[in-house]
Amino acid sequence: MVSVDLKYVQRPDRVIPGREITKKKRLEILEVMSVSGSQSMKAENYQRKVIEDGTGFECLKSDHMRINTETYEIAKNVRPYSGPNANYDWTEDFDGLQTFGDKCRIFYNFKSIVEDGGAQTRSLRCVYDFVKAQQNVRNVDKNTFFVNILDGEVCAKNLHMFKRFENDDHIYVGDLYDYFEWLNNKLETIL
Repeated sequence: MVSVDLKYVQRPDRVIPGREITKKKRLEILEVMSVSGSQSMKAENYQRKVIEDGTGFECLKSDHMRINTETYEIAKNVRPYSGPNANYDWTEDFDGLQTFGDKCRIFYNFKSIVEDGGAQTRSLRCVYDFVKAQQNVRNVDKNTFFVNILDGEVCAKNLHMFKRFENDDHIYVGDLYDYFEWLNNKLETIL
């Protein structure tokens, strides 16, 4: 059994509130103007690294783990949008998976949206449906948590749309800045 040092789980100093991440600030943090094309993984990789630095535990990629919106089961290695059996019953895939010994596991969804526009609105709408599916997952235990990191000024402006999930003990929707306090509260109750 792995022991977690709760004093080590803390927000790294470099993390700022998500609402302060503008296009200009993203340039400073990620050193790129845009997170599209060859730079598309920069924000996700940054968020994953902060999680690892703040917890001391590796945050692995999830092996294309998705939720089926009909059965509410999580499955891995699902590639549902092409091939002869393609269908839209599957959510987007989780971006990360982290375990704290055998005590808990956390599925991560990382987003960083700093500009308004149709594609960004659609992305947040997809996140909403993804979080809604997380509420209904059946094949997990009580120490499984779903964390949706929504950084960037556009995410911050739209967090009110996710209020219905704030009382779900197994779901976090918010920025990276506030995440570590939420995580510490969870770890104190289960470790």
